[in-house]
Amino acid sequence: MKHFCKVLGTMFVMMLAAQAQGQLVWVGGVSTDMFDVANWDLSATAVTTLAPNVSVSDNVLIGPGPFANNPIIPELDAQQRFQLDDGYSFTLDGATLGVAGNDGVGGATDTTNGPTV
Repeated sequence: MKHFCKVLGTMFVMMLAAQAQGQLVWVGGVSTDMFDVANWDLSATAVTTLAPNVSVSDNVLIGPGPFANNPIIPELDAQQRFQLDDGYSFTLDGATLGVAGNDGVGGATDTTNGPTV
């Protein structure tokens, strides 16, 4: 019985941890810049800043709109990516993903679950 209680307790903690993932939600109230935190509802996440090429450690939701401003990764001099840490999701709901000038989808080469589009 003790073993069963330990297993049940471990499963409960794992379920709480899975539910503890936060979420960034696009609202697009200020501009089209994906890295401007004023365009996001951050109330359900610990994320306080967004920067090119820095991984976000929470789930991301864009949509359903309509939005005053649709998200765009700004054109800067160097390569710019909006990227997520392993185990998080990027959800487009009722939206279309347009890619211009992209050489492909990248992901860490040493992971078992590479990028999925």
